[in-house]
Amino acid sequence: MILSEPSSKPTPDETPAGPLYRKPRADVFTMLLVLALLAILLAITVLYAIMKEYDFKFKAPSAASGGAVSTAPQVASAPAAPSPAG
Repeated sequence: MILSEPSSKPTPDETPAGPLYRKPRADVFTMLLVLALLAILLAITVLYAIMKEYDFKFKAPSAASGGAVSTAPQVASAPAAPSPAG
């Protein structure tokens, strides 16, 4: 029954054990909770896929480098060419 009070007198066998109330419905806030849960699960899945590329092994940069990570290739400097005299 949807109403909070019965419309007719119930017999003692039909009396509900607990209080009478309406069943809660899903509203916009429930849908937002479901959407947030799906977003978190998607983020966990993407993080797992990214970490799998690195075999779950990460190394932090050393403190001597100041925490900066250089992505530029290391190029050996060529000796200076002698200048022509004259």
